[in-house]
Amino acid sequence: MVPRDYDLDQEALNTLEQYSAAGGFVIKCDDLADDYQLVPILQGLGVDLGLETNASEDLGLVIYRRGNSLLVHMINYRYDRGAMDFIDLTNVEVTLTIPDGVALEGKQLKIISPDGEEKVLDFVAQGGRVTFTIPNIHCYSIASFE
Repeated sequence: MVPRDYDLDQEALNTLEQYSAAGGFVIKCDDLADDYQLVPILQGLGVDLGLETNASEDLGLVIYRRGNSLLVHMINYRYDRGAMDFIDLTNVEVTLTIPDGVALEGKQLKIISPDGEEKVLDFVAQGGRVTFTIPNIHCYSIASFE
């Protein structure tokens, strides 16, 4: 994968062409109209991105490993400037690859948000991945496995 605006010399270009001719796949980000095209390309190659969601691009997700657990920060960017309020995101499904050294067995999934009381949600951990659904995200929420 070649980042945007990365200046490759002729030797590097030749090496990448040989790699591609031998069956390797080279992605030059400068060839993409925008960065949103990258995810479908990687998924088509079978790359585990570590994160899947049904949420629109209005949701920012940041995954943070804390010791033997995970925190997932969810930020809603769907904002109505006229109403001066966020437009809720509902039934947001999230699937994460569980990093090595993280064990979720025996833990609860707590959702913390300034918009309501702490909630405990169900989750399914199977095959090295964890899946859960957030019923509602107003401005932001944090999912914490404790």
